[in-house]
Amino acid sequence: MHRPNRTARVVAFALIALLTACGNVDAPVAPSTAATVDAPLSSEANVEAVVADLHAGMGYADFRERVLAHGWTPRASATCRADMVGDDAAAVCARNPQLIACRICDALPELQSCSGDARCLVRFGHAGSAQDLEARAYGEVDAWRDAGDDAGLQITAWDFVPAPTP
Repeated sequence: MHRPNRTARVVAFALIALLTACGNVDAPVAPSTAATVDAPLSSEANVEAVVADLHAGMGYADFRERVLAHGWTPRASATCRADMVGDDAAAVCARNPQLIACRICDALPELQSCSGDARCLVRFGHAGSAQDLEARAYGEVDAWRDAGDDAGLQITAWDFVPAPTP
């Protein structure tokens, strides 16, 4: 769930990472300057930038567009189709290729899973970051293209979680 102290945690993480990368803990830290989405940002700066650009209740299409614009990339799940369709996904999808559950993992490679009560989990990674952006959405997964705060699939919360090790 999105917590009010998230910004403080992100800022602390960014400062620790920057100080560690610089190798001099005693060095003063200059205040960050605003950066545009088009400018190359460090992973830590991108964590901060993407958080400032998100809000609970936003349509999934808007969320996805903003996350991708900040340089985050889908973190694919090898078990997405089985999680969406079931253990016999290959047979079910061969018989019913039009089912959204059979196609959605290709359309949304970041999709990790969706439950029967319309709750979905997505995950994005960022080059050089030790954390992934993991978000939860609520609604019909086939409404993923809907934009706006009245979209059929909306972001409910997000968090940063450890990225998988290579």
